[in-house]
Amino acid sequence: MNRSAVNRLGWFFSIVSLALVANIASASVITNIHEFSVSPVFTDNFSDGNPPPSAPDLVGGGAASYFAPAGFPSGAESGGKLQLDSSLGGPYVNAIGDSRKSQFATLSLNLLSLGVTDISGKFDLVAPPARGDAYGLYMLGFGPSASLELDFMVWHGFDDALSIFLVLQDFVSHTITPIAQAPVDFGFAEIALEFDVTNGIIGSYTYLDNNGVPASAATVLGSIGDIPGISVVETGFFAGEAVGGATVPEPMSIALFGIGIVALSMFSRRRIS
Repeated sequence: MNRSAVNRLGWFFSIVSLALVANIASASVITNIHEFSVSPVFTDNFSDGNPPPSAPDLVGGGAASYFAPAGFPSGAESGGKLQLDSSLGGPYVNAIGDSRKSQFATLSLNLLSLGVTDISGKFDLVAPPARGDAYGLYMLGFGPSASLELDFMVWHGFDDALSIFLVLQDFVSHTITPIAQAPVDFGFAEIALEFDVTNGIIGSYTYLDNNGVPASAATVLGSIGDIPGISVVETGFFAGEAVGGATVPEPMSIALFGIGIVALSMFSRRRIS
């Protein structure tokens, strides 16, 4: 992973357009991830009892590992699941400098040369307990003049709304752009989040039963196009919480003010092939 970008990683989001400020009561985000897949080259079913940075080999052979600076404790991985606990994470900041605490694991591979078609994660569907809390997937895109992060997550908003949220952070321009958002239905046991990267990036989600079997049709949440200048793309999963006071995002209020969504992306299929 591009280590210089680590201190810029963050998992929660602010839109300076409204400049709302809130005091945040921190609460740990705890959930389980049952599968993390980067198709067709990698799948982790969390079944060998060795948590990140340990990872299974690539499909067809070849070693793989995670970059997980905060680490995962012994026993976090067992029985086909890995427990994510934001309280065990490290301090980070998002694209506009807000403080966050996040436990994450980034697969240490540059996806651009691997023919990747989709990235997915299956999580226990739990409600993030406090404002600014979230868990889900992310993609990182780096280049000579680019440093981007696309986050796809179950999110507890600063208006107390619980939603599935897709946002883009730009660490060069120090901006955060909401792409799409939808209410989350906690009547299901699990949720699968997926990036389809065969034509731009499409974020979709599927509800699962307690056996990990689809219990709903896949729903497309949002999509983005192409940005040139990306030479490294990495991906991973996280659970994180807000820390202290922060400028807060209210995507629904932003929509009421008529602020447009900027269609952006880190790469398209031709960049991954």
